Amino acid sequence: MYMKKFLLIIIITLIYPLVSCSYFVEKKDNTPKEISVTGRIYFMGSEPFTKIGINAFDGRIYALLSEKPTANELSKLQGNIVTIKGLLDKKINYPQKSLLVNEYKKIEKQKVTGKLEKEGKGINARFYIQNDSKTYQLTTDSTITLGNLLGSEVEIEGYIYEVGNSVENIYSVTVEKKQLND
Repeated sequence: MYMKKFLLIIIITLIYPLVSCSYFVEKKDNTPKEISVTGRIYFMGSEPFTKIGINAFDGRIYALLSEKPTANELSKLQGNIVTIKGLLDKKINYPQKSLLVNEYKKIEKQKVTGKLEKEGKGINARFYIQNDSKTYQLTTDSTITLGNLLGSEVEIEGYIYEVGNSVENIYSVTVEKKQLND
């Protein structure tokens, strides 16, 4: 009698943790998610094992996977700014995330003129150019230069790309203060 109770307690003690742990294990969703990334194309790795990658403006790095003709076209764009739409593949195990390329578009430099404004303070500050038709957020390393030009009419030359559905960003290359004609 005591032996049966003892065995029952031992069995329950061994089985309960296994059952309860498996109930709380999170199941990974390996379905690819479609994303859009803008950044600079470059080669990753060393010969003969190089891959094409993109260093996105948000700081993330992706290995680009595509069919042969698209891979050849992308390799010719090394060093250029490109927006890529594709599927984020969670199954492929590179050290970085991999992106299955569906389409891409090379971004050309453009000029935008408008009034330079700032929102926020310190490290959270964001700079904008406001003109008659749009507001552009600036993504640049030259925030010291921008701070000196606040409130001025400026001309920015850079790469304009869309983030999400509505915000236009400019990856800034040159900033000039416009001379206003009196």
